[in-house]
Amino acid sequence: MRRRFVGYQLLGLVAVIACPIVVFWWLGDRLDGVCRDDAPEHCGWWKAPQRWNPDTVRLVGIVAAVAFVGCFGLLVWVWHRRRVRYGMVKVFGRLVGAGAALGFAARMLSARVDDEGDLSVVVVVSALVVAAGLIVAAGVEAVRIRTAARSPHHP
Repeated sequence: MRRRFVGYQLLGLVAVIACPIVVFWWLGDRLDGVCRDDAPEHCGWWKAPQRWNPDTVRLVGIVAAVAFVGCFGLLVWVWHRRRVRYGMVKVFGRLVGAGAALGFAARMLSARVDDEGDLSVVVVVSALVVAAGLIVAAGVEAVRIRTAARSPHHP
């Protein structure tokens, strides 16, 4: 019988925390200059601090991306070797999806898109609903796993 891998919680936690940072940074690289030159009066609802050094932002984004890919990749690899139950990978996967949706929503709030805010509201609210649904689904799955582990019929 193989021993269970006990560090999967840390791998999942790092992946869940790094995911919204990666999404925010990756989209920010592409959307940051949309409105600076054209129409600064319509620069979204929330302005990210412009005093951040671009090299520091790039470094934080790259470190978060490496941490996310490494940790989530290791988690999938450990699951593939059958040292972590599939249910836990589902929980972390749903939380990563929620983090991606939250990072996307945060980036849309600061995207500096000149649309008078109407499209941004629809997109942000949709992303928040998706994130909330994924968080609830992850919680339900975690409770189901915990309840199954405590049952006397659990292998």
